[in-house]
Amino acid sequence: QLRSMAPSRSIPYIQGFQLPDEEALVLIECDAKGRSVQQVAMAHSLSPETVWRRRKSALQKIAREII
Repeated sequence: QLRSMAPSRSIPYIQGFQLPDEEALVLIECDAKGRSVQQVAMAHSLSPETVWRRRKSALQKIAREII
């Protein structure tokens, strides 16, 4: 659902959940800006596995708050 929102709407939406910085960064980069896991990993000196874990954790936290 985040990918279907315009970045100008999805970024403030993500920030409103007060996620840890790295989780918010990964979610914004991947889902709001449409960058690949590999692109985000390389740009921020993270492993792709770390990007996947941070993204998954962020999405789980958002889901818990919504439900």
